[in-house]
Amino acid sequence: MTMGQIIGAWIQPSNIWIVESEYTSDAHDFVITIDDKYISTIYADTLEEIEGIRVRLNAEEDVRGWADSNGDNVGMLINQRTAGLRETIRVIENAGRCYSGELRNGKLGTYWVDNDTGTLYEYETDNEALNVDDLTDEELKNIRISGL
Repeated sequence: MTMGQIIGAWIQPSNIWIVESEYTSDAHDFVITIDDKYISTIYADTLEEIEGIRVRLNAEEDVRGWADSNGDNVGMLINQRTAGLRETIRVIENAGRCYSGELRNGKLGTYWVDNDTGTLYEYETDNEALNVDDLTDEELKNIRISGL
């Protein structure tokens, strides 16, 4: 989260806030929140990275298509942290985008595709007809999430 002096702030649709602050004297972080809920942080370690992020934000580029400093899709993180992973997958299931069969790693399982965010959720199991409500909270943590 923000530790140093606030340098700038941007607001995007859906009340997405990005706040830039000094992480260290040579690096800045860009903390992303929505409705006061922490979503993620993007760290910029060089002046070029800092300026590049500012240019994109000033051009009103939607951060939901960005990757954070962990390589996770910001839009996906927003969905998970505002609706919850189980609720997100339940919505995808109800919209008819739930599939069973061979996963990308060649093993059997269930996968859910969110066409709106380009996110793939997959769970490896012998039970190919797995619904999100069949998963325990512990099993839910084993769902692999990636971009399409």
